Amino acid sequence: MHIDLKGAGTAGFSIGIDPSGREHVVVVAKRRLQFPTLSGEICSWSPEVPTLCTSDEFSGDPETSAVVFESDFALRKPYCDVVLNGAAYAPKGVPTGQIYASLRCGGIKKTVAVFGKRVWEQSVVGLAASEPEPFERQVISYDFAFGGTDTLDPGDTVPGMYPANTVGMGWHRWGNRALVEGVELPRCEDPMNLVTAAWDDDVKPCSFGPLA
Repeated sequence: MHIDLKGAGTAGFSIGIDPSGREHVVVVAKRRLQFPTLSGEICSWSPEVPTLCTSDEFSGDPETSAVVFESDFALRKPYCDVVLNGAAYAPKGVPTGQIYASLRCGGIKKTVAVFGKRVWEQSVVGLAASEPEPFERQVISYDFAFGGTDTLDPGDTVPGMYPANTVGMGWHRWGNRALVEGVELPRCEDPMNLVTAAWDDDVKPCSFGPLA
């Protein structure tokens, strides 16, 4: 197969199989845009040639870390992905304990509350989050969003995992609540649904990247 791609891009193809067993040729063409240098200008094509992602890429161990780039060779992708891999920076470089980071693309908008390190502390009303430590830069990733595996009790032969985000941090089972003091909270949260307890199963993890 010959793919005639104009400009500084790359292309490739693979064979995909749907649930019924039928084979499909998956063709991928990829180019890169660059952000404008001045506010109000539009993006332009980048002279850099991107590489094709043939399998999911992770921030660390594939079994315990978040997806950074998903494979380009999805059998079907009916909608456009809006994915951002980045970090939150303290305004003017002055360390801060919490800021909000927002992504807007067309009619899509999402905001993440980004915190410095916090741990659960005992208070007069029970466990409460400590004041966040000031930071200058904090990666925004599902690695730092609510979720993860509860390994607090060494006697657990099969540690529990938060199904909505198995690679995150801060979630622990109700049965381990006596062991939560001093444990770190997530650093990326939904500002409209903040974590109030380590065992809260109604909290949705929040970040800008792909969620495996």
